[in-house]
Amino acid sequence: MTHKDLPVAELAQRYLAGESVASLAKAVGVSQQTLSRRFHAAGVEVDVKGRKNLRLPTPELRERYLAGESLEDLAVAAGASYRTVGRRLRQAGVQLRPQYEKTAAHRQKIAAARRADIPEDELRELHAQGMSCREMEALLGWDEEAIRTRLIELGLPRLPAKARPEKNYFWRGGYAVDEDGYILEHCPDHPQATTGGYVRQHRLVMEKILGRYLTPEEVVDHKNRDTSDNDPGNLELYATNADHLAATLSGPGWRLPREERERLKREAVLRARQRVAAILAASGNDAGQSP
Repeated sequence: MTHKDLPVAELAQRYLAGESVASLAKAVGVSQQTLSRRFHAAGVEVDVKGRKNLRLPTPELRERYLAGESLEDLAVAAGASYRTVGRRLRQAGVQLRPQYEKTAAHRQKIAAARRADIPEDELRELHAQGMSCREMEALLGWDEEAIRTRLIELGLPRLPAKARPEKNYFWRGGYAVDEDGYILEHCPDHPQATTGGYVRQHRLVMEKILGRYLTPEEVVDHKNRDTSDNDPGNLELYATNADHLAATLSGPGWRLPREERERLKREAVLRARQRVAAILAASGNDAGQSP
């Protein structure tokens, strides 16, 4: 089939339905570059890397961005990264806002945070226990912005999201939970312990199985993707992180929008805290007492 004989209209319909430029070009025996050029001449927008179109067309992205939506929110709606959405908007002649500029939607969020009636006594109690805004969010039911604003109003200093694990409200008897949902054990004499003396529990379990310390290059993966399920049968050892990524970052669905990744991370943290509570209950350590 010559380039002039390409059924561009039919191919464009298949492309917009979800087929990739690569598969279509192979089906008709031309290069991806040739097919992309023909699509461009026909007015069909093609991603620079040959992937299928975003879920939102550029005119809608432009309209919603100019109305005040953020790149992050549009990226979630379009099923792409915020960098891809920003590139599309710049190609459409849109001047992007500086990152520090507050949109109307952001101002509304801040205004709602200022109206939040978070009980002062509860907030002060959690703050005294050394919790960060992110940790308070899961317990109080208010979003991080509202808690941060209320702390500022009360003149209370804020902790970073990565506060020391031993300051975590859920730390008892040498256990803690980090922000990625991993259970930590206090093992200050371990050669790979953090400056606070902690080691992720799943690595300790694997070391017990092997009868030796893991090397820093070795990676222990959770087969069921539950980062707090440290049952030996759920753990798999990889010699390097490259081997680990090659085995796990494949197939559909592993690329998720940032909002979805953050939601899954919060759920992982809650599961880990529940497991720590179960461990402490089984050992007779009352989680309600000070460590």
